[in-house]
Amino acid sequence: MIKGKKIAIVTGATGGLGREFVRLLLKEKNVDEIWALARNEKKLSRLKEKFGKRIKIYSIDLSSVRQIKCFGEELHEEAGRKNLEISYLVNNAGFAKFCSYGDLSVEESLNMMHVNMDAVVAMGLVCIPYMKKGSHMINIASQASFQPLPYQNIYSSTKSFVRNYSRALNVELKEKGICVTAVCPGWIKTDLYKRAEIGARKATTKYVGMVTPDKVAKKALKDAKKCKDISIYSLFTKISHIAAKLLPQRMMMKIWLKQQNLDDE
Repeated sequence: MIKGKKIAIVTGATGGLGREFVRLLLKEKNVDEIWALARNEKKLSRLKEKFGKRIKIYSIDLSSVRQIKCFGEELHEEAGRKNLEISYLVNNAGFAKFCSYGDLSVEESLNMMHVNMDAVVAMGLVCIPYMKKGSHMINIASQASFQPLPYQNIYSSTKSFVRNYSRALNVELKEKGICVTAVCPGWIKTDLYKRAEIGARKATTKYVGMVTPDKVAKKALKDAKKCKDISIYSLFTKISHIAAKLLPQRMMMKIWLKQQNLDDE
């Protein structure tokens, strides 16, 4: 019997947390090749130059279901030729805008939902048929998923979806031996904030407890291997998680507004 190729698929792979997952997964014994997905072709090329021939790059807009379906067709063809098995799927790609509801167009608002939710579901449906016992799906949620967040209302809501979807899917896939982990980091030092800040009058501006992406990725991979359905890094984020369980959401929103100096406006 021909030995199959074991691959890892990472979306949003060119920077920040995604890049760290690529770096760590290259060290895994059950990963022969990493398929890196992102929109920016130049950044993908630089990623391949950095990490070598075990990286296969795909320029794809994850807000487009059509493009995800096309990727799925290529995956199916490759699986037929090379007996592929997906050891890891990391749904890392995300999109954020920190502002009031009226600062975004309909298109921008829906695009955030498409990237943060639709792409996670679509990539899962495309990839699960090629995952076997011992495979892992890692979906990046957020500390923002713990509670409703004014002036991040769409972003926090999409991340709540990812957290709940991942934990429910983990139960459904247990019979197949596939583990699904929702990663719920706090603020991570990445370029997401440069894109998220649009100069809105009311917006998130205080990033308490910020950490580096390497630590989050390392903890996430460790928790995924233990088949935990949720991964939380840092004491600050863990305390926030506990507080969100114990306190009424209305109180949590008041605390959030005070932290962001938005409570007196």
